[in-house]
Amino acid sequence: MQLYFQVNERTASGLAELFKEKLGLASIPSLRTIGRAYERRDVQHILKTLFEMTSEPIKELETSCSTDATGLSTSIKDNYANDREEVEKHKKYDKMAVIVSNHFHIATSAAFMDGVANGSPMLEPMLLEMNERGFDVDMLCADAGFLLRDNCSTIASVGAAPYIYPKGRINLNQNGHPAWKKMLKELIKDPQGWLEKYHLRSNNDAYFLAFKRRFTKPLFKKRKKGRRVESLGRRIVQNICMLIKAYFEHDVEVRELRDGYF
Repeated sequence: MQLYFQVNERTASGLAELFKEKLGLASIPSLRTIGRAYERRDVQHILKTLFEMTSEPIKELETSCSTDATGLSTSIKDNYANDREEVEKHKKYDKMAVIVSNHFHIATSAAFMDGVANGSPMLEPMLLEMNERGFDVDMLCADAGFLLRDNCSTIASVGAAPYIYPKGRINLNQNGHPAWKKMLKELIKDPQGWLEKYHLRSNNDAYFLAFKRRFTKPLFKKRKKGRRVESLGRRIVQNICMLIKAYFEHDVEVRELRDGYF
C-alpha cells in the first residue's frame, strides 16, 4: 500500500488505519515498524514469493520475452534518460534488469545492481530462475548491450531462440557457442524477418515507460538493502496492475483470493 501510493512511513501508517478493514489488519503498524520491515528477511521472502505469483497466470500463455536494464533515480534532481550515455553519472542510480513478457508486459524475473554495473551478466541468473519456475518461451530479445556468446548459449539452453542486436566488427566464429553462429546466419539469410522478431524488444521499453510513469518519485530508502526491497515492491505493484489488464482484456485466468491465499 505504501509503494502503491508512493508515500513515506508516517503517511503509510495513517493510510493503514484508513484501510485496515480492506487490509485485514488487527492493529495499526507504527511508522517505525513499517520502516524496519524493509530490513526483515521474512518480509523480503514474502515479497519475492508474491512477485513470482504475479507472473504465474501467464506462465502457460507467454511465448516470447525481452530483457533490458534501466536506472532508478535516488534523487528528484536526477533523470536517467538524460544521463544514460554518461557512464560516470550512473553511480548516482540503482540499476534494475528485468525479463518482460512481450504480450502482457509483466515482469517474469528481475535483478538489482549498482548503477555502474552492466546488466548483461544478469541475463543468465534471471533466465535460469524463470525457466526453473516453468516458463517455456520460444524466443528472447535483447539489445546490443547483451551481445555475448555466453548469453546466446544460455538462451538456447532453455529452448529459446536468441535475438540479440549485433554490433560492428563481430564475426561468425562460434568459439564453442553454436547458438551464436546460428543466430547470425539467420540474420544474414532473412534480415527483415529477423529484425521483425527482434523489434518485439520494444515491449521492454514500453514496460519501463509505464513503470516510470507510475512511479514518478525517486526511491525513498537510503540504505541499499532497503532500496532493493522498495524496487521489488514497485515491480509487484506494476505486475498486479498489468495482470488486472490481462484479466479484463485478454481473459487471462487469475485464481481468486480466498481466506488470504491465492
